Amino acid sequence: MLVGQSQGGATVIAALGYAPAYAHELHLLGAVSTGAMYTPPYPLQRPPADPNKVDDTIAYQYYSVLAAQQIDPSLKPAEIFKPRGEALFEHARSTCVIPLEADVDLEGLTPANALQPGAHARLAAWWNSWQRFPTLKFAQPVFVSIGSEDPGAPGQRALVKDACAAGTVVEGHLYPGHDHSGTVNLSLEDSVPFAKRLLASQPITPRCSVD
Repeated sequence: MLVGQSQGGATVIAALGYAPAYAHELHLLGAVSTGAMYTPPYPLQRPPADPNKVDDTIAYQYYSVLAAQQIDPSLKPAEIFKPRGEALFEHARSTCVIPLEADVDLEGLTPANALQPGAHARLAAWWNSWQRFPTLKFAQPVFVSIGSEDPGAPGQRALVKDACAAGTVVEGHLYPGHDHSGTVNLSLEDSVPFAKRLLASQPITPRCSVD
């Protein structure tokens, strides 16, 4: 059984896709993915955000640039960040996410004062090439949990939709009013029975509606 949260939630989806060719000797029963990161091959509808509101998710932009530079060394931080945002870039290289988010808050960073116009489009050239799952058609069932207040919820809804369309048995659950981290423990009430059914060789009923 593969289980992961956030980036780990995306990792277990990718691992399930690679397993038949890469680790076919493993007897995988399925995957539990909570708060997964997913970038579909089409634009997502997101609610409008206030560009002048302090946004601690800017912390992830630093990690995105650091990762993208491993593939495209020509990418310069100044292409993504304004001077005020770039000031934390080297600090992010050796800082974990929770204190980095606190630093973003402390510095009062917003999309307007920290990010260059077109920053997302510049990074999308990397995201679109390297953040694709090998497949969404799995022989094993997948559990996906989504917190309605998770900034990644639109992508997670798309993951359920696209995996269902590919023919995978997906048990999707939406948890209204809960965020990225808060959904993890709450989803245990559904993910543990899911895992127990798989361990008992019982069928999983698809749940593809998560609106």
